[in-house]
Amino acid sequence: MNIRKSLDNILKKYGYDLIYIRRDKRFKCSCYSERSSGQTSSSCNKCFGTGYKVAIEKIRSRRKIAPLTESLVRAGRNYEIGNVSGTAFLYFIQHDVKPKKGDILLEVEWKNGVPFKIKEKHFISIADPKHGAGGRIEFYQVYVKYDTERPGDENALT
Repeated sequence: MNIRKSLDNILKKYGYDLIYIRRDKRFKCSCYSERSSGQTSSSCNKCFGTGYKVAIEKIRSRRKIAPLTESLVRAGRNYEIGNVSGTAFLYFIQHDVKPKKGDILLEVEWKNGVPFKIKEKHFISIADPKHGAGGRIEFYQVYVKYDTERPGDENALT
């Protein structure tokens, strides 16, 4: 059984396109400030507020709601109405994407094959490689945490 081919078929049938923001930690963005202990401009339209040069890629994926253990530190938050746990998502991503912790996944609206509006922004918390026979990475299970959009994020898409 070829797991990579099986996932490819599943994503062709049930997946959808996302924007993957890959940080290149070798190069700092012009908004990065050494004097301010690495502060970055949250509204930077070049780096999505990461402080690093980024590459924008279109990938195909599928997501599901991930089980979130109540005992995880900071998994729940106390509000006036009580303790509320956030929703966590799990993305299935092909082996050649090679996702990394701290990179960003954007759920976007598409118009004529071009992203024009960000619906959701997620930081990768865990990129868990799934190995097959002989230790080859077949695909990644990627756990993400939600992040609020920054003012310059929409501009960075173009």
